[in-house]
Amino acid sequence: MDQVFLSKFSDDRYEYFSYGKWISPHRYFYRRKEQRYFENLERKIELKEADTFEKLLYWVFNMVEVIHRVDFASKYYFHTLTPKARNHPSIRVAVVHHNTMYSFCPLTNEIIMNKNNLVKVNPGETYILLFSDDSKTQFLYGEFHKMLSALSVGHAMFNIEYAMQQIDVSYNYCSELLMTTEMTEYFRGNYITIPIAMKVNLNNYNVTEPVNHNQNYINYSFSSHNLTNLREMMNLFTISDFRARSSNQVRSGDVIFNRSLSEESFTSIIYYLKECINSTSIELYFYINDVKNFKRGYYRLNRKGLIFVSKTNCHLEYKDILKEYHEYINFTGINFWCFMNIPDYKEIKDIQIVFHTMGMLAQLLSTYMAKMGYSSRCLKNYNDRYIKLKVGLGSNDLIGYSVVAFQNRGEVGSFYI
Repeated sequence: MDQVFLSKFSDDRYEYFSYGKWISPHRYFYRRKEQRYFENLERKIELKEADTFEKLLYWVFNMVEVIHRVDFASKYYFHTLTPKARNHPSIRVAVVHHNTMYSFCPLTNEIIMNKNNLVKVNPGETYILLFSDDSKTQFLYGEFHKMLSALSVGHAMFNIEYAMQQIDVSYNYCSELLMTTEMTEYFRGNYITIPIAMKVNLNNYNVTEPVNHNQNYINYSFSSHNLTNLREMMNLFTISDFRARSSNQVRSGDVIFNRSLSEESFTSIIYYLKECINSTSIELYFYINDVKNFKRGYYRLNRKGLIFVSKTNCHLEYKDILKEYHEYINFTGINFWCFMNIPDYKEIKDIQIVFHTMGMLAQLLSTYMAKMGYSSRCLKNYNDRYIKLKVGLGSNDLIGYSVVAFQNRGEVGSFYI
């Protein structure tokens, strides 16, 4: 995402919308040499019979690709713990150990094992690769898919960080990997990228045969992230909090009913968000609609706390904030709407990192709301210029993401699996 892209897809993105290129469905993630059922691994975890590598497979796939909820009243039937644009399975994860690549098929609930034809791995090395498969997303959103993809990657990164906290292993993010030339070209042609790679120390687990390096490789570089503050938030959550996370989308349209958010709950959210953004270049703004002891209006979060910016007395304020879909949405009962701003975005060298971080912040916020029994929805279809006017932002600011929080209606036809 360069400056030309950002100038097109910030305030004026609705004017530049176009469909992308049709890509024939590929089978890379579903090719199979051998498979094992996830339930068998889950049973070993429950009986505390799993070794470290099996725990790694279980937690990584469980937090990113396993289907946890089916909802036939929703716009989208199958729900993992990692949200994605239009709920397409665009975020994939693989564990590469020695000569084998382990991937996952959500619909059959199988771990798929194939020969590693992707990255150069030395004996005993283990890697977690996070894929962004944008073959469908780019068709639906055109060039704008790059921004949506980066945000979805951030959501998944937060979940993978949580997964790694459940396993007693050391790990680090890679700055580069050697990838096969053949697969690099294949991925490029199918709009597949690997934005994140992690090296996991398993102490030479299960090294049984020599590694074959008879392929051509090219260097593949990765961005560097500072996750210290976000990593410290993982102990706030249990797996049940992630499973409870819901956007409450219904096919017939959305009506949000009133249920005030307590001052105590809201200030606890603000505290954790403030701790997280201190080490980032992101600013947070809030439209508060229904939080006890807070008057309706716009607020800015700084190092000291929330600062009141401007007021509004209209309970239909959401209509001015929302750019599209007014005929399908009634947001009069929302509690608050959080906006993530990038100040002086033209000066930032690696904007990809910032969008990853916004995705992680959104996952933190939405999971925390689920912990308290509320729902949330991450949105990009807001009116940038209107929000900037209300909070005093200018042309050097880019509002990259938003999260709206509201009562969990509990009436969607969900069942958990």
